[in-house]
Amino acid sequence: MSRFRTAAIGVVVVLGMAGVAGAQAQARPDSAQWNRRHGQMGQGGRHMGKRGGSDGHGKLMADLKLTVAQKNQINAIHTKYEPQMKAIREQGKSQFGSMRDMRQKGDTSAAARAKFQQQREQFRAKSMTVRQAEERDVRAILT
Repeated sequence: MSRFRTAAIGVVVVLGMAGVAGAQAQARPDSAQWNRRHGQMGQGGRHMGKRGGSDGHGKLMADLKLTVAQKNQINAIHTKYEPQMKAIREQGKSQFGSMRDMRQKGDTSAAARAKFQQQREQFRAKSMTVRQAEERDVRAILT
């Protein structure tokens, strides 16, 4: 009985130590790189400040091997559409904020959910319209 008890205590100690060792957080090699890979851009949203990357566009633009003139044209297009996207985002913040307040106050009725769904679809449609126009202008430069 004594051997069994000693072996059982040994197993518990080993498992406990393995659990503690496994629970140790592994350090991320480069938190900015990790965040980019996992979709967490932080300050600046989708553009990471002024479009991310060393040339302002990141890896995709570097892979395209654009001329300086093409890069300047694309920067001008992004600058042209940025105020429209910012206005849409601000409008969405206020709309979704009011809907969030209603939900937090306990209004989870079907009518409130339908209104939220409608506002979300309107926000999506507006932003997609601007994005498609921007993409169309950029594609005209790339072809």
